[in-house]
Amino acid sequence: MDRENWLVGAHAVRPAGEPNECFYCKQSLGNPHKRSCPIVSKTALVELKLHLVVVVPESWDAHDVEFHYNESSSCQTNILKLLDEKSNRLDQDNRCMCGLIETSFVRWADDNDEQVHATYIKDSPS
Repeated sequence: MDRENWLVGAHAVRPAGEPNECFYCKQSLGNPHKRSCPIVSKTALVELKLHLVVVVPESWDAHDVEFHYNESSSCQTNILKLLDEKSNRLDQDNRCMCGLIETSFVRWADDNDEQVHATYIKDSPS
């Protein structure tokens, strides 16, 4: 989602820049940032696709695996824990998640998306 009014405030000042202007777009405190300034933001909805090796009981079939992750009482937040564990294991081998996750743009986010995902452009400093 977009926000129209992006005023330069203390959040835009950096130690390497002038004390009364945005470090990036050079606009003075209290004035609007230039639209090209990296501080001027909007929200986008993206889709993540990843392959994740998980350990399941020997007796499970494909339906059991899908049921466990999509319909059972197992919270989807548990997948984040699996990803964190995987990231830690890869980090121990000096590797990362690059190549394991593909991100695609879906559309620009709207009010409902921001509410569902608890990510609000209005919370960004103005």
